[in-house]
Amino acid sequence: MKAKRVLSIVLALVMICSVFSTAAYASDGEKTLSFEIEGVSKDMLVKKYAAGGYESAAKYALGTGYKLYDSIPNDAKAIYRQLESDNAGLTSSPRGTIKINMSSYGKNLSESAIATAVCYACAALSDDKPEYQWLLNAPFKVEYYGAGGRLELKTDMSQLPYKNWKEIEKEYNNLLNAVNSFKISGNNRYERVKSIHDKLAQRASYSKNLNSTVSAVNSKIFYPSSALLSPYETVCDGYAKAFKMICDRYGIPCIVVTGYGYSPDIFGLLIIKEGHTWNYVKMEDGKWYAVDLTWDDIPGSLPSYDYFLAGSQTRDSDGYAFSRTHDPVGDRFKNTYLKYPQMSSSKYVYDPSVYLNMPGDVNGDGEVTIVDAKWVLQSIVKIRTFNSDQASKADVNGDLEITISDAKGILALVVGINSR
Repeated sequence: MKAKRVLSIVLALVMICSVFSTAAYASDGEKTLSFEIEGVSKDMLVKKYAAGGYESAAKYALGTGYKLYDSIPNDAKAIYRQLESDNAGLTSSPRGTIKINMSSYGKNLSESAIATAVCYACAALSDDKPEYQWLLNAPFKVEYYGAGGRLELKTDMSQLPYKNWKEIEKEYNNLLNAVNSFKISGNNRYERVKSIHDKLAQRASYSKNLNSTVSAVNSKIFYPSSALLSPYETVCDGYAKAFKMICDRYGIPCIVVTGYGYSPDIFGLLIIKEGHTWNYVKMEDGKWYAVDLTWDDIPGSLPSYDYFLAGSQTRDSDGYAFSRTHDPVGDRFKNTYLKYPQMSSSKYVYDPSVYLNMPGDVNGDGEVTIVDAKWVLQSIVKIRTFNSDQASKADVNGDLEITISDAKGILALVVGINSR
């Protein structure tokens, strides 16, 4: 086993907000994505998807197929939405001050309930959109909450490894540029995920500076920028979030998973427990598989694949099942428990032949995405013409016609709500 496992500390797992509660939350009752797809209208699909105006939002919602936003309470969702709208304070006015209308969620929420909701919002948003890396330790002070349900959060700069917002903005832009310029190879999703895994492992290394005094307050090694920007030294949080950002860049469904990693002691017993972070990636079969780049990045060697597209029962080179060494509890902050999709029990098996003549892969790029649905809709409205091979792949329901049903079938394949 690698000693790195013992050192893989995610400070965020033990960070606490100033006040917190143990309140439980019921389901918010929102429509599921699959329901929305089943009920989508032909007019909306043709006018918005075919025209391209809806593609950006659809690519995130459908291409990713999962947002941690969906796993948090309604009051936290209101905070999440405003944080996202203000780029986590980067574009708020004044910078760092988030003003939120909470009137729909009760005007008399307790201080502890507010703090818990803030923690949930920051936990979900910092993992859904890792570019807002300064949210890692939820550096907010509640400035005002009163009549009308008005809530104001002000960033506490003393809790960040930045002097001011100019420094944050500079690194934010550098991080996005690094992601956009990160070149990968591959003709299908498997090859692209492997390329990201290998090239990120080649670029970044596990930080030698991690010790008991290092925190997100005084160090950036927990941020995705530490893996993508010089000096390229990071820890598990940085690896996982950088991996997700690159996957997002290339439209590969990926989420950040927080929990605990278990390593054996000198007697081989899995009793060493450390905070840890890794990823889940959704493949074309609609199943989620684990990628732990931190444990795969072996110093001075080529990357390992023990934890690459692993299933819960996949055993590593030491004979331990992934579910024994990784516990996805989701406690990014105290009293916040993010919910993750169920992962496959077995490791993903790459079969190149699967990508040949794949139903729904109309544009022939080796995977089924929102772009394929767009092509089908453009064909329906006569602004795109298919050759015989493309027409065959577009006819996913096999009725020898290319109709709105085929477009909806491709969208279903994208989010994995049907098995094939």
